[in-house]
Amino acid sequence: MLLVTIAIFALLLFSVNFAPVIGSCSVVQKAYHNMVYDSENDRMIVYGGITKTGYDHFTDDTVTYDFNSNTWEKITANQYPYQKTSMGMAYDSESNKTIIYGGSPEKDVASNQTWVFDSNDNTWVNAAPTTNPGLRGGVYMVYDSESDVIVLFCGGLDEDANPLGVSISYNDTWVFNYNANTWTNVTPAISPPGRHSFGIAYDSESDRVIIFGGFLYGSGGYFADEYYSKETWAFDYNSNSWENLTTSSGPDGRTHHNMAYDSESDRIIMFGGYHYADDSYGDETWSFDYNSNTWTQKDALGTSPFKYKQSMAYDSESDKIIIFGGSSTSVYDISDETWTYDYNSDIWTFMECIIPTETPLFLYSTVVSLNLLATLVVIRRRNK
Repeated sequence: MLLVTIAIFALLLFSVNFAPVIGSCSVVQKAYHNMVYDSENDRMIVYGGITKTGYDHFTDDTVTYDFNSNTWEKITANQYPYQKTSMGMAYDSESNKTIIYGGSPEKDVASNQTWVFDSNDNTWVNAAPTTNPGLRGGVYMVYDSESDVIVLFCGGLDEDANPLGVSISYNDTWVFNYNANTWTNVTPAISPPGRHSFGIAYDSESDRVIIFGGFLYGSGGYFADEYYSKETWAFDYNSNSWENLTTSSGPDGRTHHNMAYDSESDRIIMFGGYHYADDSYGDETWSFDYNSNTWTQKDALGTSPFKYKQSMAYDSESDKIIIFGGSSTSVYDISDETWTYDYNSDIWTFMECIIPTETPLFLYSTVVSLNLLATLVVIRRRNK
């Protein structure tokens, strides 16, 4: 009788405590971080950012994401870059290296260091080129695969990081050649106005770097709609020229949004951002076609509730746009969620995990043993 009672108790315990819970697979929460797609190893590489504790907790975590297995992994490296947030980051597919430049090691400090991540052995190295674009944060970079160079545009210093005590937003253009380990200032005569918190992507079909939006410094500070840019610009490295593609139709001005190029569909995808015009954090999805110079707002099903300060990259192997982390409205409201966007179906999907039981780990072996005992009791009674 005692064995039967134990068996019933074990079965009830198993059924009550082992109901699955849906959650995120990520090993971290991040905002203001960077993410690139490592095409050689078919994985995302995420570096830096801030965690749930806010602006004062910068992190130098290097983590990777495999879409096929929906798994995240923290990388243990030999050393880590000096800077942790607001740096530029791009993946050089020819060399299979991830490059970062500039950014901040801590609040109110800027960096001029160039670091290289080797995907083959998961190591970071300070490249230390003899010339560089100088101290700056808010750096934006993309890899031009046709010319095998990384293009950097803009960046600047806030008043606390600048020894002169004033905010600076550069509008210069630099390129980095990994093989020669050189930075070159190629700033053409006509360039977009200086800005920060804009979107950038490289259109490999048209061989153009595309930027949209961002915040333009001005006397109105952050509280003036005209400083939230609605401009679209394209940079051609071969002719060393910027072209203003802005038309009367297109997205509202915004900051802290993300852009990535979907090579299978030949479209740049843009998501999220802060709209000053209506004081909102947008969950819109837009696509940009360089060939027709048109922006199209999508009717996408399902979107991440974390609408800005996230990172976004295109997984060419799986033909998916992947978004990770970000914030909804507060720097303390930071996400660990991973979402994917399929342009062909126009659907956003949360990459959920089945979180194991809520049962404490120390009880797991006890529950399993009790269930085994219950099974043996049932078998014994049947054999009598």
